[in-house]
Amino acid sequence: MSTEQDPAAASTSPSRRRRAGGAGRRAALREVAYLTGMLVTSGLAFWVLVLLPSRLQTEELRLRHERSLAEVEQLQAETARLERETRALEDDPWAVERALRARLGFLRPGERVLR
Repeated sequence: MSTEQDPAAASTSPSRRRRAGGAGRRAALREVAYLTGMLVTSGLAFWVLVLLPSRLQTEELRLRHERSLAEVEQLQAETARLERETRALEDDPWAVERALRARLGFLRPGERVLR
């Protein structure tokens, strides 16, 4: 037995194996980069196609709700005013006279309108 190495065995030296391992490592890193890119792209597509329209619709509905609440408050105030006016017209004779004068321009005999 001799201690000499075979030239074919020398071609698979540790440095050459490291280089071959480096190519596999680069291929694995490239696959990880592609996978990461695909995940980022699919996440972005999901956000644009699903979450963004939903958020915009939610914002629009919130604004409509706020406008409706303001309209309800306004209508409630108008209703309360009309109820007070109705009670006054039913109970107070002076309120009836004030309403006739204001709305219809009625005058008592002998009164003149100053403009």
